[in-house]
Amino acid sequence: MARGITENDVHYAADALVALGERPTVERIRAHLGTGSPNTVVRHLDSWWVTLGARLQAERGSASVPDAPRIVTDLASQLWESALSSARSSLEEELQEARTAICLERHALDSQAASLRDQAQTALRSVEAAEQAKNLVEQRLADMMALVTELQARTSDLEAQRDAAQVQADQRQEALTAYLDQWQRREDDLAEERRRQTEYVRALEERAYGEVDRARQELSILGKRMDAAARAHAASESALKATVDRLTLALTSAQRELGDTRKKAPARTSSKVASKARKLASPPASGRKPGKRTGRAASKP
Repeated sequence: MARGITENDVHYAADALVALGERPTVERIRAHLGTGSPNTVVRHLDSWWVTLGARLQAERGSASVPDAPRIVTDLASQLWESALSSARSSLEEELQEARTAICLERHALDSQAASLRDQAQTALRSVEAAEQAKNLVEQRLADMMALVTELQARTSDLEAQRDAAQVQADQRQEALTAYLDQWQRREDDLAEERRRQTEYVRALEERAYGEVDRARQELSILGKRMDAAARAHAASESALKATVDRLTLALTSAQRELGDTRKKAPARTSSKVASKARKLASPPASGRKPGKRTGRAASKP
């Protein structure tokens, strides 16, 4: 409720409702006051009913007509008592209904309070979990901040390394460009040198082919000469063999003749044999065929 209500507030509200011809109830009093707890209204309304009889008795005494006949005053009292009884019965019914509503509301409030307690416990656990999560998050945040600081330091180091590496890369790029230029010049020089070497080798090959052709021709001529020399050598060997055979035959004949003539004329035979041996030992004259005999030597067997 917005503010607390007093017993007088409830009594004044009940009197106002009665003056309007309405029965004072808990809901009407609350509606009339615009505030108030049902329990408070019921408690103050009970006290209003308790004091109502005395108030009406006093008002009845003050409202009696002194000069009225007794029968009139008795009828008025009976009507008033009847009205009070009827009003009391109606009020008791409303009070019972109000008490029932209050009990129901109390049970509802108890249930709501139990639910609120459960919710409070749940909220408390949630708060504890949230607190733990908060602590964990704060710890993680601290770790993350430390990690961020470390990463920033590492980033600074990496940026410095990157700048140094970029400088080295630029220097290496310049060196590589210079090397490539030098290599290209060397390639050009080597290409020119290969071209000259190729021309030189081609000239050498042509010369070698010419020399080979000349050598082949000379070898062919030399082979022919060697064949001729071989044939001449074979002819010389044949002539020499024929000469040796002829000399051997002549020597054999001379020895035989010497043996025959020793007995007859040793001195004369010796001189003839020596002369004949000298002739046989001398080479044959040029133009004569080997093995052909002339003179007396040819006539002898």
